[in-house]
Amino acid sequence: MTVVTFSVSVRRLDLARLGASLREMAALKIAELRVDVSDGSFVSEFALGFDVIETVRRESALPIHVHLMAERPDRFLQDFARLGCAAVTVPVEACLHAHRILGRIRELGLAPGLSIQPGSALTKLEYLLPMLDHLVLPVRDFGAKPGDVPAAAFDRVRILRENLDYHESRAMLHVVGDLTVPEAARLAAIGATRIVLDRKDVVHVEPLEASIQAYMDAVAQARRIA
Repeated sequence: MTVVTFSVSVRRLDLARLGASLREMAALKIAELRVDVSDGSFVSEFALGFDVIETVRRESALPIHVHLMAERPDRFLQDFARLGCAAVTVPVEACLHAHRILGRIRELGLAPGLSIQPGSALTKLEYLLPMLDHLVLPVRDFGAKPGDVPAAAFDRVRILRENLDYHESRAMLHVVGDLTVPEAARLAAIGATRIVLDRKDVVHVEPLEASIQAYMDAVAQARRIA
């Protein structure tokens, strides 16, 4: 069975007690912390910024993975390297020359990633998969209301898993989108290798460590039963 790891979305934490929340997660087996950064243009919402990343870096030793949802993402790459981030993922739709941006991310010592929006054709990723360390698949649009995962999202995970395997790629295939335990388990069973934990009823509660551990254990158990 493929090993599935977890990242936690920082924007879903209780930002009023961010430092405490990060310290509470120190004992958990989390692969990384996910920080969404947006400019209010590429997506309609503003997300987190450099000051939050600085706090995360100061309070946690976990790797920081930035999902940069912005027009002309190349403008900010050096800042994320300076702040000590481990990985930067950019939307393929925001890149005029995606291969150049991926190359620049790697030159800066960061792990490069691409995300692709739910309404975009997967053919946009053609020729780019061998360049990736991370491939992020949102199952619904950023900021959309929670609901059942569309059937098409499961098909997209299967297709991407097949393509990554064809290229013998070790890239992590992330899925994100307020996933329930059964949804996360099913997506993992068909090829996702990293679950982004962004459910507010899991990461915006206390005791935080117990809540997150319970979610991860439930996903593992659901995979074994499936």
